[in-house]
Amino acid sequence: MAICSYIVYPQPGSRDALRSKLTGIAGCDVMPAENNDVMILVTDTNSDSHETAVQQALKQIPEIQCLALTFGDI
Repeated sequence: MAICSYIVYPQPGSRDALRSKLTGIAGCDVMPAENNDVMILVTDTNSDSHETAVQQALKQIPEIQCLALTFGDI
């Protein structure tokens, strides 16, 4: 089981679309920061293949300006 947390910086003007896309990925929980400029993303996967699928899905989202890993227990 892998658990990771990220700080997500959305592209300008795409915060709501990005949040919707992230919550649509199985194993992802998203919390907007109080200032709404960034989001906290926590992923919880139960296998290596699920972790790989989540990572690939994140790479395909153009609304992500920057994704910074803050914790990873893989």
